[in-house]
Amino acid sequence: MRTAIVLFARSPEREAAEKRMRFAAPLFRALVASWLDAARCHGATPVVACAAADRDALASIAPDIEREWIEQRGATFGERAARASADAFARGFDAIVLAAIDAPPRDLREIFASLERGIPAISPSRDGGINCIGLVAPEAELLAQFTPRRRDLVQLCRRYFARLAIVAGTIDVDNERALAIAKRDRAWRAFLSQTPPAQPRNRATAQPGHAIQSASRGPPVNV
Repeated sequence: MRTAIVLFARSPEREAAEKRMRFAAPLFRALVASWLDAARCHGATPVVACAAADRDALASIAPDIEREWIEQRGATFGERAARASADAFARGFDAIVLAAIDAPPRDLREIFASLERGIPAISPSRDGGINCIGLVAPEAELLAQFTPRRRDLVQLCRRYFARLAIVAGTIDVDNERALAIAKRDRAWRAFLSQTPPAQPRNRATAQPGHAIQSASRGPPVNV
């Protein structure tokens, strides 16, 4: 079975800026590295789906890991995700895991085992979204309905698929509040154990997250 992890990504700097957490760019860089390494560990092909402007920044992360590239196309998040999935399957993959870079890889063995049986799988986020989705077909109709921070994606996937595997999930980091919750989550421990609490924005000396270190390879995680 030929599989891929399709990393639906912006550059770490743009990801951090979009989420108003510029200090967290090294964190997102480490997450990208961990997903690339997870693909290699599972014998899957890493495929990065990004805008052309982000390619150089993403290519600089874990440069020793070979990867394929897909250019994101579409007016909406859902349309871009659907097209990235379709483009990946058009390259001959039998199954893909479509993932973002705001949560670490987790329980991928279970996801790939489910895909081997022909059963789609999701890793849910605590807010009702999903961290990643494993597919055995492009599922453009489903992915086109995905929007950032949508809170009922788990229910949407349950209704859409006749059979669906749900593995353990974690929180995805969309803001500083989510980052504070992630620090208490085992899945995030390798990334955030040395990160100090974010300090109030109105303090002149506040430098939230400065202990997050830059990384070209992410820390080991439960994959």
